[in-house]
Amino acid sequence: QSSGLQNRRLWVQVLPPVLKTLPMRNLVNNTRTYLEEVAVEMRKASWPQRRELINNTVITLVASFVLAIFIFGADRLISRILEFIYPG
Repeated sequence: QSSGLQNRRLWVQVLPPVLKTLPMRNLVNNTRTYLEEVAVEMRKASWPQRRELINNTVITLVASFVLAIFIFGADRLISRILEFIYPG
């Protein structure tokens, strides 16, 4: 019959060899390479002009506001219907 202490001791003894096998240096190199490639691709990207960015932002805000008003109205309508069906 084993106790919890023996299980914990086993975990502590097993964990360091597992950590030693992880390729930490490889992880750092892979991360660095990935970030360098991201920077290169970001320089290649086509960014919108200021006016286009403002127009798209306004369109997004107006569409969000209209959708919010619609959801608010639908919620109020459904609430009224449910209050009529289930008074009290």
